Amino acid sequence: RRRGRTAGIANYSSGDKDALLDIAEAILPIGQHDWQTVACHFNTWADENARPQRLAKSLEAKFKSWVRTPKPTGDGECPPEIERAHQIEYLINGRADTRDLEDEVIELSRYVCVTG
Repeated sequence: RRRGRTAGIANYSSGDKDALLDIAEAILPIGQHDWQTVACHFNTWADENARPQRLAKSLEAKFKSWVRTPKPTGDGECPPEIERAHQIEYLINGRADTRDLEDEVIELSRYVCVTG
């Protein structure tokens, strides 16, 4: 089985990275259902910005690859997406520990989810 990026799909641009991180921060995805929601919002944004759509698994893998990247020690400079992914992962872990059964209101005004 072939692995890697689908032929013809561009790498993540800085705008793609920012959109993914903004959406992940708003949703704080814990499971597959949450990542499907992230993908829905991301793909709506992608359509509006002439960027390729991504599968939920691809978005989750990209986010988790940033989280797995260790922050540099000492005075090493950490890429902004790595720093942000670590901060969001901390929030996700907090959400997982303190799940609220009430309905959550998520501010996603910039990333509307449009389903067919």
